[in-house]
Amino acid sequence: MKKYLFNIFVLVLATMVGCQKSEVEGVLEESNNSANKITVTADIANDGQTRVALTPDTDGEGKPIVKVNWRTSGEKEKFDVFSLLESSTPTIFEQIEGNQFSGNNIFNDNADYKIYVATYPSGVYSYTSTLIYDKSIFTSQNGQLSEDKTLMLAYPSTLNENTKFSFIHSTALLMPKFRVQGATVNLSPAEIQTITLKSMSIDGGTADFNIDCTGHGAEDDIYVYLPTYNYEIVGIDEIEVVVTTRDAKIYDGKINIGGTTLYAGKLYTANIWLTQKVFTNVITYTTTDNSKHTFGQYDGLQESMFESHIFENGIGKITLKNDITSIPSYGITNSRIKSLVLPSAITRLEAMAIGQNTDLTSVDLTYITEIGNQAFASCSNLSQITMPQGDFTIGDNAFVDCGFTVIDLSNATSIGHYAFNTNVNLTTVIVNRDTPATVGMRVFDICNALQSIYVPDAAVSAYQSAWSDYENKIKAISEMP
Repeated sequence: MKKYLFNIFVLVLATMVGCQKSEVEGVLEESNNSANKITVTADIANDGQTRVALTPDTDGEGKPIVKVNWRTSGEKEKFDVFSLLESSTPTIFEQIEGNQFSGNNIFNDNADYKIYVATYPSGVYSYTSTLIYDKSIFTSQNGQLSEDKTLMLAYPSTLNENTKFSFIHSTALLMPKFRVQGATVNLSPAEIQTITLKSMSIDGGTADFNIDCTGHGAEDDIYVYLPTYNYEIVGIDEIEVVVTTRDAKIYDGKINIGGTTLYAGKLYTANIWLTQKVFTNVITYTTTDNSKHTFGQYDGLQESMFESHIFENGIGKITLKNDITSIPSYGITNSRIKSLVLPSAITRLEAMAIGQNTDLTSVDLTYITEIGNQAFASCSNLSQITMPQGDFTIGDNAFVDCGFTVIDLSNATSIGHYAFNTNVNLTTVIVNRDTPATVGMRVFDICNALQSIYVPDAAVSAYQSAWSDYENKIKAISEMP
């Protein structure tokens, strides 16, 4: 999994050790169990809480803060200790009881010249020349409080039996509330499918933060974890937000907390006004390099077909002329486009319309009725597809060599030859349709990971007959995990 740099240099080290020394309560002590073991008393800076739960609260000044507690029962806590000057392999400290942790003594030599950092939770960070963490912690979230996403660090300048030891937060929390323009009540979390925060700052670059809210009920709050830089974010200003509801409505709006400095370990709220997006003939896209995609002579989708083409806040919007109802052959091929949402006016994708886009990761086909031959051929990183809401057809080799693991073909009425050939990541096909679609030859050829094709319980026999090449993979939809 791709990892990204986390800024953890001596400046931060000196700042954290200096400003929080008076708040630190823990010491390193020799364990009676083994000469090779030490016992660490670890606390959390600022409030000295112990870890059982994540609870939104306020500090002594009435400002939002998230208290973090070490577990008192159940699975034991663990954290890692890295020597930043000599080793990439962490030493794991495991909870004994409460805030007492035990691990191998790596500090029994002359440690004055060494720099150590402790990271919580265990297994999140790694170290080569710098400390790094998994970027997906922030780019893929579920809107819930999570111990795994509550990152904390401790920065002792030296470590020995007299060293003070304390953890500080390295993430902040945002709790958004959504209201639709003209509505009198907030959009309920139970109505929200996904939230996307566009082009969020992370590790010196930008990335979309995607929050899956399908596990939320009406009374639940939505929480978004934010990475911090030197433990503060200088404002969240004009961040574009896209909200998709469970009934397939799409809204957009902006987060604006102005110039407020956001600090690690704090909880912030934001009221976001949304406007429902009306799909007519507007294509929406993002690019991998956060720049406008200029359609050239080899693109079938020519700028002569556009009423307008703008790029703002990381999102491209192409307004097509009213008579454009399809993406032509080679319309959007071999481009820098990362995500693509097609409007209601576009109902057909011609042959190779979007093929050879190795950067493409997501596409919305809600309104499509016909997917032509090789329409998405060699889109090897295409992993997220919103399939058509109504009946549609799939041409030959339409999705050959794509990257998704699950595909829903419930609304497909016919599937062409080799349609999903060499989809090596495909494990699951869902077809919640009583009448089997007509299929061509070797539809799932060289889909070596394919395990299950789930169909309606009463139609298992019909599918086994109509899709006989895959008889042994066809299962009742009631068996889905």
